[in-house]
Amino acid sequence: FAAMIHDFDHPGVSNDFLVRTSHRRAIFFNNQSVNENWHVAMAFGLLQREDQELAWDEEWSEDTMFQFRKLCISMVLATDMSRHFELLGKFKNRIAECNSCDDAFDSECAKDRELVLVMAIKASDIATQGKAWKLARKWATIVQEEFFSQGDKEKELGLVPSPLCDRENVDIVKSQIGFIDAVLFPLYEPLSKVLPEVKSVLVQLKKSKSMYEKELRKRSNAPS
Repeated sequence: FAAMIHDFDHPGVSNDFLVRTSHRRAIFFNNQSVNENWHVAMAFGLLQREDQELAWDEEWSEDTMFQFRKLCISMVLATDMSRHFELLGKFKNRIAECNSCDDAFDSECAKDRELVLVMAIKASDIATQGKAWKLARKWATIVQEEFFSQGDKEKELGLVPSPLCDRENVDIVKSQIGFIDAVLFPLYEPLSKVLPEVKSVLVQLKKSKSMYEKELRKRSNAPS
């Protein structure tokens, strides 16, 4: 459920943009994880409507519903990239403290399960470059165009474009290589030690990086 709602009603701009422009959502959430707070609040708000198609039909106790919503909030808020290195550091430290990855997390412990789920949704949220190459390249273009659209709006408002949002200065190929090296490898490598199935994504990340590097070489060798 958290994965399904994590980008619900996304405005197509970053938290920083909403804060810099004093958007009503930023005011409402006091500049804190603005988009993520909005996604989860609006999604659970839908479940409160008197609409048969949207009604929550699970017969849960009050405590079970409370714990479920609390977990979903934690997971969705974790997708705020401003918290990325904080959460990744906590996860890596937990692994480093144990003799083996099998001992790092207790599946019977709610807090341990939450930490693993938080890292899993984070990894899934930014996993496009772990897809088959044609999809990875397509998604890179789609996501970058969203960034460029934000940069265009910022220029129209007289603001300095946010990082990676200036279509006149950002090289999509180089930015993807940098993102894979700086964010994706450091995230997926420790996660794969706890969730071995994730190793297949690491393989594809290496493939994507090699394809971008090939694209760079081909561009460099092209006649000017």
